[in-house]
Amino acid sequence: MEKYNPLMAKVTPAGCKGNTGDGLKMAQAYGADVLDTNYIKATFGYQLGNYPDSVHCYYAGAIIVNHEGKRFVNESKSYKLLSDAALAQPDEYTFQLFDENIRNRRIKEHPRNAMVLNNEFLNAGKDAPFCFCGATLEEVAKKAGVNVENLKETVAKYNSDIEMNGKDSVFGRDSLTSGFGKPLKIEKGPFFLYPTKPRCIATYCGLRIDANARVIDVFGEAIPGLYACGEATGGVHGAAYMTGTALGKAFSFGRLAALDIANS
Repeated sequence: MEKYNPLMAKVTPAGCKGNTGDGLKMAQAYGADVLDTNYIKATFGYQLGNYPDSVHCYYAGAIIVNHEGKRFVNESKSYKLLSDAALAQPDEYTFQLFDENIRNRRIKEHPRNAMVLNNEFLNAGKDAPFCFCGATLEEVAKKAGVNVENLKETVAKYNSDIEMNGKDSVFGRDSLTSGFGKPLKIEKGPFFLYPTKPRCIATYCGLRIDANARVIDVFGEAIPGLYACGEATGGVHGAAYMTGTALGKAFSFGRLAALDIANS
């Protein structure tokens, strides 16, 4: 991380302890080229501390704010790009702000997030160990240490934009995520401020391969007998992660490698 993307070196890793890049180093010892190392990105939405789950209420209508109570990004973007924006903030962590309507919406549409959000504390309108709750924006902001007046102004502006135009005029949000769904107003208490910190769960970069999954060296030639598949490969994602492709890269490139080996 420190070599290829110093910004990510300060992000908490969530992979296995053995994920230290040994496969890349071994291939590079034979001259292998790599791709997309400049696109190493964290994933936005993780709880603080050692909680293992990520929550993406922003894809159900939540907005993302800093400790000043101000938005800083278009929440419909990829959670990789949201992490870039969050890491540029002066705060150690930021918040997802949502109301009861958005919480219930996320519970219904995402079973894994429901395991976190359908919580006995939150259901009772109380603080959970990982989330602040308040009957009003002022109450929840004070609990979370967020600037009260700025937060109220932020929500008022956002709600006004959504009601009048169906679109956010500050960062251009016009969907819930990737062009799907309409933004929602945040207006029905209780209100929640969910502290969120980016976490690095995978790097989405790696060795350069060809159409037969052969590893290519820095001169553009295939390295005899060396193949790569799955998360060890680069050249698939680019600047943002394409959801659902982690296993796909393992199955697809693994099959291509096996076919090439069988036919050689």
